[in-house]
Amino acid sequence: MYYKKFANAFQREGFNVVLMDWRGSGSSTIRASRKTDFGYEQLINDVHDLILQIKVEFPIHKIIIVGHSLGGQVGALFASRYSHMIAALVLITACNVYFKGWPGMAKLKVLIAGVTFYPLSLLLGYFPGGSVGFGGREAVSVMKDWCSNALTGNYKLSASGFNYDEALLQLKLPVLALSIKNDRLASENAVINLLIKLKNCTVSHTQLSATNTSISPLNHFSWTKNPVVFVHIITSWLSNLSIHGKSVDQS
Repeated sequence: MYYKKFANAFQREGFNVVLMDWRGSGSSTIRASRKTDFGYEQLINDVHDLILQIKVEFPIHKIIIVGHSLGGQVGALFASRYSHMIAALVLITACNVYFKGWPGMAKLKVLIAGVTFYPLSLLLGYFPGGSVGFGGREAVSVMKDWCSNALTGNYKLSASGFNYDEALLQLKLPVLALSIKNDRLASENAVINLLIKLKNCTVSHTQLSATNTSISPLNHFSWTKNPVVFVHIITSWLSNLSIHGKSVDQS
């Protein structure tokens, strides 16, 4: 699994860890196609089902969601709807992809992506991330939800009548956000645009760089190969909150 080193580092700190592959990725038997579609709402439901199982196996443990990138966005959306099921939320290079949160030419690139990725997915029956050079093979509705967020900054999810934007504003949880300086996939402003939606949460935001982590190069993905510093920051934060127990790490 992609996050195995990350999980092992948490285990060495005394945490129980569950790794979750999204449907359509990793060890999941589901693959996006013309016949198989799903969106953010289904990913949120998958997290819900997994946590129900975790509560059966570890009924006395507090649960912390640790989400990287899209996993952080989905983790935040899950928390906004089911905050009673978790004790804290950790976001790693997670952002609101709204195109206005990006600097310079990146703003135009995200805008173009927001306009074109969903129609391309509709045409092919899936999103060919490998060919496009962004993400992997994704379902049509995942890209519909991603593009909607990129163009509006809001979370109006396909196949869902739930008001996630309002729920995010009402959410009250301790949140740790870790971002990376000059991250081309999660700019500083884009990260802040997600955190702004969590205005009633107690948010701690730390921006990391190659200098203060000794990880070089440090980017959106490279930290997973040497996650010790990230784990130390997270466990120290949880210790200050007096939270110990089960951690759900999602891609």
